[in-house]
Amino acid sequence: MATVVKKRWFKILAPKYFGEKLVGEVPAVEPKALIGKILTVNLFTLTDNIKRQNFEVSLIVDTIQGDEGHTSVVAMRMIPTSIRRMIRKGRTRLDSTVRAVTKKDEVVTVKLLLVTKKNVRGSVYHALNNVTKNFVARYIAAGEFAVLGDELVDGKIARDLKAKVNKIYPLRSCDIRAFKLERTLKAADIRRIKEDTANLKEEVVVVEEVIPEEDAPVAQA
Repeated sequence: MATVVKKRWFKILAPKYFGEKLVGEVPAVEPKALIGKILTVNLFTLTDNIKRQNFEVSLIVDTIQGDEGHTSVVAMRMIPTSIRRMIRKGRTRLDSTVRAVTKKDEVVTVKLLLVTKKNVRGSVYHALNNVTKNFVARYIAAGEFAVLGDELVDGKIARDLKAKVNKIYPLRSCDIRAFKLERTLKAADIRRIKEDTANLKEEVVVVEEVIPEEDAPVAQA
């Protein structure tokens, strides 16, 4: 006769950054069965910030203490319907994908969405894309994911990038559309990504288009 193994319920908690809020409860025969389990939660649920309701964050269970599973952030994405609402006639959308390696050899892929106040083209578009890729790749390379994950979620990196890019052309918005901690890449792939980042060159920005005076960034005293 087959032995019936009774499952226990484990509480899954958000990372300390989110105050270890209860994400949900999951049944398992033994604690180790939960390690590596990924749960996706709306960011509003964790932050109580209505402005973050357009994002979903993925949490991975990495430790078990008693009947509680503790998690860390591995990914985030912007809900597609919210992206469509951001794009309006008379603005330019710039999508940029950056993949880089942290100082702890963690591979992070970040997808960015920049929207300008007015249509741009040519040298301005190229300059925006170049500065975006350089800034984000070097930011990742200088950090570690335990910190970067929090900064990506709370929008710090997007805010810092927007402040830099606004010197080239004013943006309507600058958002992290998605990011992910890549966990299955081979050593050869990691070396190649490192080399690509090392070879990045921040080009001298030459803007041919005149920024309308009313849209120009306001100088800070």
